[in-house]
Amino acid sequence: MLLAGPSDRLVGGLLATRPLRAAGRLSYAWYLWHWPVLTIAQARYGQLPWTVLLALTAASALPAWLTLRLVEQPLRYGSSPAPRRGLAVGASALVIPLIAALTLGGGTVRALGGATNTRTAAPAGAVDGPTLLAPGTRVLGLTPSLARAREDFPPGKGCEIPLNADSSPRCLFGDENSPDRIVLLGDSHAGQWISAGLKMAEQRHWALEVLVKPGCPLATLTVRNDVLGRTYDECDRWRENTLTRLTSGPKPRLVLMAGLNRYGSQEERTVGWTRTLDRLAALGAPLAYLGDTPMPGKDIPTCLAASDGRSDACFFPRDTAFEPDPMLDGGLAARYGVRTLDLGPLLCPGSGPSCPAVLEGVVLYRDTGHITDTLAQVLAPGLDKGLLGAP
Repeated sequence: MLLAGPSDRLVGGLLATRPLRAAGRLSYAWYLWHWPVLTIAQARYGQLPWTVLLALTAASALPAWLTLRLVEQPLRYGSSPAPRRGLAVGASALVIPLIAALTLGGGTVRALGGATNTRTAAPAGAVDGPTLLAPGTRVLGLTPSLARAREDFPPGKGCEIPLNADSSPRCLFGDENSPDRIVLLGDSHAGQWISAGLKMAEQRHWALEVLVKPGCPLATLTVRNDVLGRTYDECDRWRENTLTRLTSGPKPRLVLMAGLNRYGSQEERTVGWTRTLDRLAALGAPLAYLGDTPMPGKDIPTCLAASDGRSDACFFPRDTAFEPDPMLDGGLAARYGVRTLDLGPLLCPGSGPSCPAVLEGVVLYRDTGHITDTLAQVLAPGLDKGLLGAP
């Protein structure tokens, strides 16, 4: 339409008609109003058909028209030398929709389970077997609630160092003065297990040392960081500094490795893990490896909110949830004496084409690829038995 210009009588004449001029005047306020209307409606009632969305978009023209008449035009064209009345009307017109939005938003949050900053105790997890929860344990609703699932992080957020850092701070949990410690080693997919590692350490009065760097594989291979837009040199330096650091001080009681299993090709991962395991094996400490958790590839809390909490609406494909893992399938664990635990069959049970986002009432993922801290706590008893045996 811009290219047509004023010389195009057809386009110019169409745009000059009263309905389109009125729509043009209303367009910005309409644009501002239609999105919260659609978002709140779908958060409350789930995914809606396009006909309903179209009707809601049309209905949002009414608050848009009120905003135009009571706010935009008085502020733009008011000629009073003392515009306090006009500003008061405008301020009121701004406050009223704000209060309405907060009220509707609060109702939506309550419908999703109640927003709260209070951390609730995770349900008891099974020690072994095919179920997630301990026998007799039941979850009413969803845990964590959808209002806080996205913020269900592990403790010690400062342990995950920024992109430009190449060494980890002193990050200890549990009995910090104990000479015995579990070392949790890897990237953010290792950091998601802090709560489970802490429970394992606390039962034995040990310390948990966390050495994690997001986006950085523990396997020795150089990767590119898309945020930095270049080779992730800080990752290589962090890995070298961390492996050297482990050679000093008391020998760990357990080195627990985990991480995203999607760096490089399968062959590159195999070579990289071999180089790293050569150095870790020299420590003489027991080594353990947690297989990577399934990758949903979509934001699970958002999906569950849009489906009004219906977990069956947020399944994701099994064939994209896993990658071949040289530590689990390539014989490396047996060669280096690494005890492994594959949680894939538990989190994606059966052999069907899809993996669930919710199991036994527990929301498994806080985003597109990390598990909730609630799930890590639920899995702690199984990890303890599978990796260390009875305390």
